[in-house]
Amino acid sequence: SAARTELTSLTMGDETVFVEGTPLEILEKVKEGIRVDSLAEVEKERVLRAETESKLASSQAKEAARDRAIERRAQIIASILSKFIYGSVVALLLAGALAAPILELSAPSPSRWQYALSAILFVMLILSVCNLAFGITVKGYIRRLELSLARFIGQKFKSLLEP
Repeated sequence: SAARTELTSLTMGDETVFVEGTPLEILEKVKEGIRVDSLAEVEKERVLRAETESKLASSQAKEAARDRAIERRAQIIASILSKFIYGSVVALLLAGALAAPILELSAPSPSRWQYALSAILFVMLILSVCNLAFGITVKGYIRRLELSLARFIGQKFKSLLEP
């Protein structure tokens, strides 16, 4: 039969191309096949998305932990530096206050030490005025310095670690 041969060549021998039923039943079967394919594709995309979100969350958690570690290290370094600066300032102020009566500031030819002592006493005057007028203490200045140093050191550490 020529019709059968023609049909076989058009369908390339695939007998599942034609199905039994009314056109509406055939249309429903096609729609159901499309739905099954779509649902499988949607499920595959959902799984891939969940995996990607999980990887992103893990990466963000690692980055946050690294940032916290950097901030802790920067804070420790800044604290040590600020304590050293505070101790140095207090030692200089104390040395200047104790040396003032010993070195006579009104000597005819002032030496370098007397100029340094004058500068130290001037700094003490400024700090005293700031403390009285604004309530700002040396420790307050040092704390601000510590925070600024910690921020600066943390940024430098992060810039070294980022590509």
